[in-house]
Amino acid sequence: RYITTNNVPDYYVNPYCPIGMGYGYCVPQEIEQGTCPFLNLTCGADNGHGSIPNVGDIWVPLKSTYKIILKGNPTRSDRPGDMYDAETVGSFKSQGPVAAVAMNGIGIQGPNDAGDVSIDEAGFQLTCGGHVTPPLA
Repeated sequence: RYITTNNVPDYYVNPYCPIGMGYGYCVPQEIEQGTCPFLNLTCGADNGHGSIPNVGDIWVPLKSTYKIILKGNPTRSDRPGDMYDAETVGSFKSQGPVAAVAMNGIGIQGPNDAGDVSIDEAGFQLTCGGHVTPPLA
């Protein structure tokens, strides 16, 4: 199975700021540990392509390609494996942190969406009122 996508959802998505308008893009733990790759960016400022001043960020097309084997084998003797490693199972992906691909072609990323810490520790709020099923972060 081969997939090529632009990573833009097939439904409308409001402009957003992941932590809030006027805030940065990193959680305190990333800043304290010196691992924040966006230290000098503020959501709602003019950060270039994909940002609208005083509004927030918008989806920007990004071409990604995937090769997914049709019949996986989770009982292999070398399982469990690294969820980001596609090559050892005969697959391919052009976007590294993607762990899966939704039916609409959007790459699903793992714990790195929350700065590789738990959602509670990162301070994210689930606006749907839902819960996170462990061990998701």
